[in-house]
Amino acid sequence: MGAATYVAPYNDPDVIAGQGTIGLEILEDWPECDAIAVPVGGGGLIAGIGTWAKPIRPDLRLVGVQPSASPPMYAFRESGSTKPMPIAPTLSDGTAGNIERGSITWTLCKRLLDEVVLVDEEEIANAMRWSITEHHLLLEGSGALGIAALLARRANELAGRRVAVVCTGRNVDVETLRAVLG
Repeated sequence: MGAATYVAPYNDPDVIAGQGTIGLEILEDWPECDAIAVPVGGGGLIAGIGTWAKPIRPDLRLVGVQPSASPPMYAFRESGSTKPMPIAPTLSDGTAGNIERGSITWTLCKRLLDEVVLVDEEEIANAMRWSITEHHLLLEGSGALGIAALLARRANELAGRRVAVVCTGRNVDVETLRAVLG
């Protein structure tokens, strides 16, 4: 067996570029889109989307959404600090955790994002339930973050805009699903 190569899930320019094609697809499919709401963990997904979308549509509002239990990008945008912070359990386990201090996503997100908002656990659960009830779509907590932000009216200046919401995952274990639906 040969040596394995580690590829960071968010702190890698090729990963960011690949994830960014989502922004290109959104604007190709819906050119009238005014804003995109994206779940944020390490920042690679939203940095990629912004890298593709903002040059095409500089007026596009790019909003990141994090769980309040794990808000390192939100904290960075508020304070400028990249220091690790306490992380609590969250339904949004796909976005949970600190971000590497030297990550390229810090700078990209500072430049490209218009806003990062926080949603709490009940708002995430409500968004997961709404998605199942209204669209028969099972989303994990991280996949429902953008919906949670819209339902809770967390993002500034999105009222009346045409907002694309990136829903990024459907891997929900049975116990979590029972708790959310309970």
